[in-house]
Amino acid sequence: MNKLNNRYMLDEMKALTVAGNTWAAVDDNCVNVGLTTSKLFDGIEFDKVAGAVSTTLYSLIARSCVFDLRNWEPEDRIVWVANAKAQDAGEFVAAVVRLGNDVSNYIEWRFPVASMTADRFNLCTAALGNGYVTGTGISDWTNITWMAAGFLFTAETDALADMIVGQISLRSALFNQS
Repeated sequence: MNKLNNRYMLDEMKALTVAGNTWAAVDDNCVNVGLTTSKLFDGIEFDKVAGAVSTTLYSLIARSCVFDLRNWEPEDRIVWVANAKAQDAGEFVAAVVRLGNDVSNYIEWRFPVASMTADRFNLCTAALGNGYVTGTGISDWTNITWMAAGFLFTAETDALADMIVGQISLRSALFNQS
């Protein structure tokens, strides 16, 4: 990976299966996973099922992967595209991306809904050093084997259609190269 080009694509979200690994629902909070295309971005679209009152839940898709990210720094950025329809904007807390070793050991980055525009493709970004650690987090940055993307909900009981996640990449914080 050449960090000097300032960008490293983790997934362009142009196919459900990448290098033999298929994007699929993490649990039963997410259904109807499929591809979607637009003039701006390709993405993976899915629906959130109805939840229980006062329950925090995620609607996520995930796939296996193999990435060596040892040369990335805490100030570098993880960047992804997210789109929630207009009716959904007040119903979720954040767009999220996770990288790690499995569903129990990962780091999660959140982009708050307050920073998003409803019914638009939003460029979400977070510093790698500002993630939320679950389990052991990422114990070996040379061997990232699992990634997930989706949305975080709290106290939301509605079923919501057409949640979209687009390309996921890393961007270097190095702006001046000599």
